Amino acid sequence: IVGALEKEIREHGYYMMLYMAGSVEETVRLASSWNIEGLVALGCRAEDVQKMKEQLKMPVVFIDSYFENQDCYNVGLDDFGGGYMMTNYLIRQGHRRIAFLADQQEPAGVDRERLLGYQKALEENGIIFHERDYVPISFRKQTRHTRLWEFCQERLNEYTALFFASDFYASDAVFIFQSQGIRVPQDISVVGFDDNLFAEHCRPMLTTVQQHVADKAFYAFALLQRLIRGEECIEKNIHLPVKLVIRESVQPLEP
Repeated sequence: IVGALEKEIREHGYYMMLYMAGSVEETVRLASSWNIEGLVALGCRAEDVQKMKEQLKMPVVFIDSYFENQDCYNVGLDDFGGGYMMTNYLIRQGHRRIAFLADQQEPAGVDRERLLGYQKALEENGIIFHERDYVPISFRKQTRHTRLWEFCQERLNEYTALFFASDFYASDAVFIFQSQGIRVPQDISVVGFDDNLFAEHCRPMLTTVQQHVADKAFYAFALLQRLIRGEECIEKNIHLPVKLVIRESVQPLEP
């Protein structure tokens, strides 16, 4: 998404400065010390959005951020719909024991929306969601691999399908499973979210939910340009559509 943003910004005669901020205060300090015309912020929590809105005196557009009752501009996905769509697909393939795996102990932002979509599909199909059906696996590689290995040894037989919050984590898990002699999809079905290179390069190739990252960059920068020019933007919270992409990583079960 950073590459797509840079392309949009450069093609419209602007220069992009990229900064990985550790806190809102750090972001505000940097944005205030440079003569920037506008800011694009990725993946912010609701409390961060509020702080930035209060402290920054420049146009700001958020990407993949979730907040309520705030007069802010955001471009994201129908993450809830994607989670709902994928879970319904798995259920139609005969799977009723489905786990959801993401990197945070308490999912937030896009992961939380995808989890809520998954839970809604379970509910509508008469499947009870238990707390243990959400499995935190960590963004730290060593911790994630340890948890996935333990999951293989202790809990894999509880499920017939695993829904990962991203293709990166799904493809990483497939590698771990295969190293333990667990076949995908014959022994366990695995799906992801994003439809990026990890989904295509994984073997088997992943069934996933497709998003178009370039569209996020296009709409975010278009909004920012209008705000910089002082134009009115009626649509403030844009949720781009998603699509199910079916490949090789799901094994249909006998009814």
